[in-house]
Amino acid sequence: MPHTPHNPPESFLTPYKNIHEERVAKYYGMVSWFDDTIGKIVSHIEQQGLRERTLIIYLADNGYSLTSDVLNDDTHRGKNSAYEDGIRTPVIFNWPNQWPTAVRTDLVSSIDIFPTLMELLQQPLPDVLPGVSLLANLYDGNSLARQAVAGESYIDRGEERFDNVRAFRWLRFREANNSNWKLIDIGNGQHELYHLDTDDAEQYNLATDASQAARLEQALAQLDRLLHTEAMP
Repeated sequence: MPHTPHNPPESFLTPYKNIHEERVAKYYGMVSWFDDTIGKIVSHIEQQGLRERTLIIYLADNGYSLTSDVLNDDTHRGKNSAYEDGIRTPVIFNWPNQWPTAVRTDLVSSIDIFPTLMELLQQPLPDVLPGVSLLANLYDGNSLARQAVAGESYIDRGEERFDNVRAFRWLRFREANNSNWKLIDIGNGQHELYHLDTDDAEQYNLATDASQAARLEQALAQLDRLLHTEAMP
């Protein structure tokens, strides 16, 4: 949850019925159902006396947009897209009486979970892994030694589950002045470049702006370095 089918029990659906259209209400009902399920799991761990020995990590594999249910139409911004609604998701570590409350505003990724656990276990981390420990500089106010995260998406083709097609690559990067940018490499020489500080809805593609040519070229080179892959054909 809250994956499809969106079929929450009536008790979780009712609070949203008079506020949202049915499709949206059902999605929010699923979120509430999921939240209630997590609460039951945590309660069970507490009843077993294991809560202070249990680290809970909460994350999502993709975002979801309520503006569209159809993949690849003009409004699709959620799952299987490279836009913020599709890739920007929470990563939460919860361990009572072990970690003080802290919030990272750095660029992080799910690839950072394993390095974080290795540091907790006081185990060496293989040099070949791209992730970083999220415990680094957590309480001294300093940022992670990272200015960008990258990813790529492969879309499966129906029943041919292992014959996937790479759909796009993306780079979320922060410049020295702390300005936030997003590059999307679609292939065939097509790119999208967004200045997220002034355009968090990613409506104004700056990739064709001549004044952004140097930034675009540098971002593409950084994307290649981080993913160790060739450019989109």
